[in-house]
Amino acid sequence: GPLERVDGRIWFPDGRRVVLCGNEHGRPFRCYAQDLVRGVPQPLTPENVDVSAISPDSTRLAVFAADGKPSIFDLRDRSVRPIPGTTADDAVISWSRDGQSVFVQRRPSSPRVERVDVATGRRAVAVETALPDRAGLMRLTISDVSNDGDNYVYTYWKRTSRLYVVRDASSSAR
Repeated sequence: GPLERVDGRIWFPDGRRVVLCGNEHGRPFRCYAQDLVRGVPQPLTPENVDVSAISPDSTRLAVFAADGKPSIFDLRDRSVRPIPGTTADDAVISWSRDGQSVFVQRRPSSPRVERVDVATGRRAVAVETALPDRAGLMRLTISDVSNDGDNYVYTYWKRTSRLYVVRDASSSAR
């Protein structure tokens, strides 16, 4: 299509369309929907808005606007509203099965996933990751949560090292 830079994001629940984000020549970043049968990407979000998750009924997107705060973009009326109870430190991972909540992880590296009600902002712990050893943990990213909150996928980076103490053998003999 007309895009000069493209990054794949997520599948629509129907499995026939994908969300691609990028830009057309000389235009700002935005996200597009592409029907895999019919072809070219169609603008999906306003400019400078990134998609992180699609509601189960495909009517709402969890997005990040320029201010970085998680918001809901309603595809029916094209409105954007902040998700109450969230901050720019929250990364939306996925929607709940009933479409009433989103699962979020605090950035940069919280081991916890919280379920946030998109109407009230009420938060509850959904998942507490259980790494066997957190020594040297640099980053933990939870990349997906099942729509019932019972299963999750995560990646972590660790850097461990050893400390050696070296003493001059000749000075200890005195």
